[in-house]
Amino acid sequence: MRRRPATGRPPKLDNGQVEQVRTALEQGAQAHESEIARWIAHEWPRIKRGR
Repeated sequence: MRRRPATGRPPKLDNGQVEQVRTALEQGAQAHESEIARWIAHEWPRIKRGR
């Protein structure tokens, strides 16, 4: 049997970006508290509207 190419949408993150996410997750939320607060402040109006 021959392998078929993967179907579906290509990944949005490259290998380097995936590794950055893994590292951040291993460090935990406390290590990234300021970035999380900044994101929440930026996204909160959109979240509140339900979009």
